[in-house]
Amino acid sequence: MPIETTLCEAVERNGDVKSQEILIKAAFESGNPQYISHALGIIARVRGMTQLARDTGISRETLYRNLSKKGNPSLSTLTSVLSGLDLRIGVETSTLQQVARPRGRQGGRKLALTKAQVRMAQVAMANRDTSISELCKKLDVKPVTLYRYVDPEGNLRDYGKRVLDGA
Repeated sequence: MPIETTLCEAVERNGDVKSQEILIKAAFESGNPQYISHALGIIARVRGMTQLARDTGISRETLYRNLSKKGNPSLSTLTSVLSGLDLRIGVETSTLQQVARPRGRQGGRKLALTKAQVRMAQVAMANRDTSISELCKKLDVKPVTLYRYVDPEGNLRDYGKRVLDGA
């Protein structure tokens, strides 16, 4: 029976900073407020909710409620939590991306994986216990395609970087 995992479960199990970074980037790229809140909650639990409560001055109960799947933290809570977790967010505009995009041919083969799938593959490949065949089934790609995006240690290759850069 194949084991079904998600990016959130991988972060809870591994607890490493790289996995947490991948999770929070994927959450903000999704634009889904509940997913962002849930991802912050996972990272807060991995790093220690009690210490975060001390650092932010927000009660643990409030943090658990606001950083759940159904949570909706206020902007002040969000900025306090980000600061307490030593995370920063940035802003990009589509106009800047268009100006920065190199001129030339605008065609070619469509990319096989989405940003979320590349992030999931990155975390899964970093875990030595990952079954490549199960991961490929979950992503609905062949191993050669997976390795085109992510190397066996979970590092991005050119195609993976193109997906995350929005090319």
